[in-house]
Parts: sequence; structure tokens; C-alpha cells
Amino acid sequence: MRVPWLLPVLVATPLVLGAWASAAEGGAPTCTAQDEKSKTLVLRRGYALACGPGSAVVKFKGITYRMKGSRCFISPQGARLYFGAQRVRGPLPPPLIGLYLVVEPNRKGTVDVIDGGVTLGSRFAAIVGKAQATNGLRRGTFTIFGHVGGQPDSRRFMGSWQCG
Repeated sequence: MRVPWLLPVLVATPLVLGAWASAAEGGAPTCTAQDEKSKTLVLRRGYALACGPGSAVVKFKGITYRMKGSRCFISPQGARLYFGAQRVRGPLPPPLIGLYLVVEPNRKGTVDVIDGGVTLGSRFAAIVGKAQATNGLRRGTFTIFGHVGGQPDSRRFMGSWQCG
């Protein structure tokens, strides 16, 4: 019995598996178990990864984006809150999802989001807005807007965060 397709499959298999392994090596970086113990952002292949136990959710144009991992730097004056992954140099494929918020002052209730950014795949927006904070800025909800030159525009993002 002849199997004319067997030879091409045997020849192509190592090529396909090699390409798959190369893509995995060059793909989006992820947090390791060791990274989860780090108290800082983890820099890997052009990204800053937030690998702590917290998370954030961002809703934009009817789509919900969930970001696993956080690094929250909280002081008596305010906080810098990071979730997911941020590009620190580019262009780097593939785009990831990430959020960072600069929030002040440190109090319960309404606080200002004075700076930050949100990356949802290939979309990026610098943001400003308001948040409702609890637990010393460790939890909260927000409504933020994209901005150009400090002036809010029509891009509206809503969501919540929880630091680990």
C-alpha cells in the first residue's frame, strides 16, 4: 500500500514544530512563579510585567478586558497602580493588555486619576479621570477618558482594580 502523503508530512513536521517553538520564544512574555514573588515590575523583552496577585477589569465599547497581575506602589500622597503588561520599548508584537493609573490623594472616596495609560491590544490611550477608592487605594472603580495634550476626549473606559 502506497501512502504518497507520508513523505511530505515527515519532511514538513520538523519545520512546522521549529517555527512554532520560535514563535513561542518571541511571543508575549509571561510571569513566572519567581516573578510573582518580586516586589517590583518585571522587565522582560521590552515589557514591564505586573506579576503580583491583584487584577483589573476595563470596559471599552462594550468589551470587557481582564488583566491578571498587579504591582501597586502606594504612598501617603497617592499611588501608581500597574496591571497586566506595559510596553517599555517598541514596536513589539504582539500587543498585550495593560493598565496603569496614577491616583491621588490617598483617601477613601473620590480621587483623581491624574495620569496613566491603557493598552487594549493594538489600542493605546493616555488617560485621566476619576476613581472611587477604598482600602487605602488598594481597591476601587474608575471612569477614565483618553486625552490628547491633557484635554479629555470621547474615549471612555470604565472598570475596577484590586491590588494583591
